[in-house]
Amino acid sequence: MKVITFNSCNICFVIALTLNFAWSFRYEPNWKSLDSRPLPSWYDEAKIGIFIHWGVFSVPSFGSEWFWKNLHDGSLFYVEFMKKNYRPGFTYQDFGPKFTAEFYNPEEWADIFNASGARYVVLTSKHHEGYTLWPSKYSWNWNAMDVGPGRDLIGDLTVNLYKPEIIWSDGDGEALDQYWKSKEFLAWLFNDSPVKDFVVVNDRWGKGIPCHHGSFYTCHDRYNPGKLLNHKWENCMTLDKSSWGFRREAKLEDYLTIHEVLTIMAETEIYL
Repeated sequence: MKVITFNSCNICFVIALTLNFAWSFRYEPNWKSLDSRPLPSWYDEAKIGIFIHWGVFSVPSFGSEWFWKNLHDGSLFYVEFMKKNYRPGFTYQDFGPKFTAEFYNPEEWADIFNASGARYVVLTSKHHEGYTLWPSKYSWNWNAMDVGPGRDLIGDLTVNLYKPEIIWSDGDGEALDQYWKSKEFLAWLFNDSPVKDFVVVNDRWGKGIPCHHGSFYTCHDRYNPGKLLNHKWENCMTLDKSSWGFRREAKLEDYLTIHEVLTIMAETEIYL
């Protein structure tokens, strides 16, 4: 399963600007026990987070961050884009060396995050096509150290490596939580991990789990129940109404207005 400290849209690497709180209790690997864990107060008070989609798909910056899948599935929209802009035989993998991240300045990123007032940041350190923004041994020759930037993009940004305040899991819906061993992982996370006192997790831990179990619910992308719930929930939202990542063909009207953003924020418990 992708439940390491990084997220493939699909497990998210997270930096959180928080205080740490602790509880002493051992949780069992079942949902009743795991769901009884109190929500760390820092997340309850966070209100705003920042969601970043960045990777090889940022090179074509076309359609959406699901460029590889859509091209692989034969979508004419993507096939025609490739024909018009790249030589015959050019593949998605050929975008890898072009993902150089030459203007990447993690210190500047951190300053922007801090100035924004956001309390946490979620970065897609591995998306669906498997390219990792850190030198993962499981993505040999398809990671930011081996192909493209030649550096550990995550490590350069990280303060406490492998100590995330949030684990934002995704890509889980093809199998049950028993297959992913989600309950066993979460029991370890809440009982014995270095972040057991302050970590929070979302609800994407297997088929049928979203909107039922987790420190907070996301249920589905752009979730807004339109009413009060008795469980903390997060609206993982986009500024571009059609894509999580930058796309070159987007028009001004494709983006939320400031009024729309503020309205959504006012209606939302946690806005990511």
